Amino acid sequence: MNSIDIKTTWTDNISNAEREDFCFVVNTVFGPFCTNDYFKLKYIDNIYGPSALIIVYINQEPIGACSLWRNDIEGKEAYLAADACVLPAYRGIGIYSTMLKKRNEIAAQRSLPLLYTFPNKNSFPRLVKKGWKVRLSRKVFFIPSLSSAKQIGCIDKQYAKWWLIHCENIFHMTWYGHHYLIKAVSAKGIARVLGCIDKETANLFPEPKHFFWILYCESEKVTFYNKRWSATPIAFVNGDNTPIPFWKMDSL
Repeated sequence: MNSIDIKTTWTDNISNAEREDFCFVVNTVFGPFCTNDYFKLKYIDNIYGPSALIIVYINQEPIGACSLWRNDIEGKEAYLAADACVLPAYRGIGIYSTMLKKRNEIAAQRSLPLLYTFPNKNSFPRLVKKGWKVRLSRKVFFIPSLSSAKQIGCIDKQYAKWWLIHCENIFHMTWYGHHYLIKAVSAKGIARVLGCIDKETANLFPEPKHFFWILYCESEKVTFYNKRWSATPIAFVNGDNTPIPFWKMDSL
């Protein structure tokens, strides 16, 4: 008979064994990205505070993992639901749903802070079934330049220094005296505008080596020009109408 154990640990009180178990599951499912340096940056050196890690064991072996990564919004306590994964041999037996339930229980214990995530096509229907609310956002294009900067929000400079500066393919560009961080996408010449940033922080990021001729950001506003594009969902629980900025997506 299989013995299932669900363990929750906070990153300010985590053991080496728990860190290794968490990273083992994540790296097995997603590939070897959860290195010691990555884990330290994301969870130990978090500028907002400790995060919660959930690890599922069967017969004392780690087989599932997810996190509530502390990632505040506008000064309010918030957690980005991230790194949810189950080893292939243990899928289809309710482990993923159990972890979703555990996340909500943790939030309830902490006076219901905002939980949010940017789900993929697999996790999206599961979150909706579990009562998560959804906002839909569509691309807004700027060709050949930023013609509607009002739709672009500002990035917290402390966050940019802590997290975005460690991400690949993020650059800074300047238009008419304003500074922006952009992220190159797979297609050459296309970049996503993350947000505005102050000049000092912008200069910490490299300038792109080639010209981006198509730029876009995301907006929840539906227009004649973007309604034809598929929407990107933002799922959340316990939240009010506080906007969830898309530059948080690159946190993942």
